[in-house]
Amino acid sequence: MQISRLPQALVRQENGMVKDHVVVVNEEGAQPLALRISGAFAGYLAGALAELSASPEAVGVLEKRLEREGLMTETRTLFSDMVKTVRKRHEALTS
Repeated sequence: MQISRLPQALVRQENGMVKDHVVVVNEEGAQPLALRISGAFAGYLAGALAELSASPEAVGVLEKRLEREGLMTETRTLFSDMVKTVRKRHEALTS
């Protein structure tokens, strides 16, 4: 998962919200997904990744949420990519 600020030429206003960041999920998959998001949501995601990186227990909680029925496809993709990203960071730190 990567979160980046968009160049001004790519910033859009959608549904009354300025979308000035992009998050790329499922980078290694057959169909990577790039979502234009607001700065506030980008900050939320970055904070969530930082919290997950600091707490292995939090990763376990997120993995349990993935087991639940009824999650939207986009939510499942985002959560699973967050878990993958944090697991990679943990492996890089321990090796």
